[in-house]
Amino acid sequence: MYNHYKEASLPLTYRRPVIDCLVRSLALQRSVRVAGLSGMGKSNLLRFLVSHPELLENHPAIPATQVRFLHIDCNKLNPLTSGAFFRECLFLLATDRDLAFPIDAHLLYKQLELALLHLDRETLVIVVIDRAEYLYQHTSSEFFSQLRNLRDEARSGRMGFIVGSQRPVGDLYELEKLFSDICWVGPLAEDDHQEFFARHEARLGLNIEENNRETLWKLTGGHPGLLKNVLEWMKLNQRQSIPAADVDFMQALLHYTPIRNYCHRLWTNLTSDEQYSLRNLVENGHMEERLSFLKDSGLLIDQNDRLDLFSPLWQAYLSQDIWPHQKIGPMQIELDSTTRQVLLQWQGRTVETVIHRKLVFDCLNLLAADPGRIYSKDELINAIYNDDKAPEVLDDALFQLVTTLRKLLDPLVEELCPAMTSSCIQNVRGVGYRLVVDLPF
Repeated sequence: MYNHYKEASLPLTYRRPVIDCLVRSLALQRSVRVAGLSGMGKSNLLRFLVSHPELLENHPAIPATQVRFLHIDCNKLNPLTSGAFFRECLFLLATDRDLAFPIDAHLLYKQLELALLHLDRETLVIVVIDRAEYLYQHTSSEFFSQLRNLRDEARSGRMGFIVGSQRPVGDLYELEKLFSDICWVGPLAEDDHQEFFARHEARLGLNIEENNRETLWKLTGGHPGLLKNVLEWMKLNQRQSIPAADVDFMQALLHYTPIRNYCHRLWTNLTSDEQYSLRNLVENGHMEERLSFLKDSGLLIDQNDRLDLFSPLWQAYLSQDIWPHQKIGPMQIELDSTTRQVLLQWQGRTVETVIHRKLVFDCLNLLAADPGRIYSKDELINAIYNDDKAPEVLDDALFQLVTTLRKLLDPLVEELCPAMTSSCIQNVRGVGYRLVVDLPF
């Protein structure tokens, strides 16, 4: 069905470690997530899989004489609704492409349920959802429950799902129970890059020597998008070899807009916390618990018993184009008086909480109005309490409010800045209190 995909011509050894991960999960009748950041080749891998059903049909642990893939690219669904999703599935299952389908989403779902019921029992149906983050943002929990029902009621044990996205999408509600595995699509493995070079050299009319191939692979970290654009730059500049001065060569590459765009997209794929952790590791050697996603996605690799960025080219881009322009200023505080939500931000990291007691929130609200300023006890009491109650409030009551506020804020600030060992609510003896926002780097 998918022989028209360019990936159908790739050899069966293509991205073998990830394909093996997928096949193992499907053989155990598990649905599986596939995650890969921008340019890592996740969509290419999914198109390869659906254009090679023999990978599953010939597997001894998969008792199916036929595998039917329903490949849905959510970026191409228009409109991006559950109804459009069910209509696309029906279209892919239909033998008559001229069939008219209903408009109503519920009727489309029921028609898809019937179509699945009428398939041969020896047919394994696998719904492959690429760019699932788009679908996740535009549908509801009911939609994912319907997908679960299709699997359980119509094709129990004979239907599975592969959900591809840049990072594992959030709670899939009832469908979530079918997933226990994640297959990560990272940079090309060393065994993959020879085929990659052969394919793209033939496309571009290049003939790159083996030692130069190895240099390019290490320079890009095996990132397929970066490597492809490096080869295109070499074609554009009529280069067949790499100069001895690798630094100058790398700078020339970083002036090529498609390469810079890939580097930038990789950076913006990360959350602010991940960006901070990555920079902190590279510049200061600080190891953090938050590095797990960076390792799983292939952006960090083990190198001589330490973690390094996967690509010197990407690190050069970050060091000269991103990090010098990132301001490291005081901690930023955002307060929502309606929900009493507190958002703290520092060096690209974010933490948040909700203060349920109004008096405690009001105390922070006043201190945060002018960070660093010392507020006298009388100022705080008069601002926090009603005018008629203020004269009756003792210093001990204010002390209890500040103590409660410290217990809420200090763990969050320490999470932002482990070097912060004192309270962010500072007591100025004999005067009052102030909020400290300048944190030690």
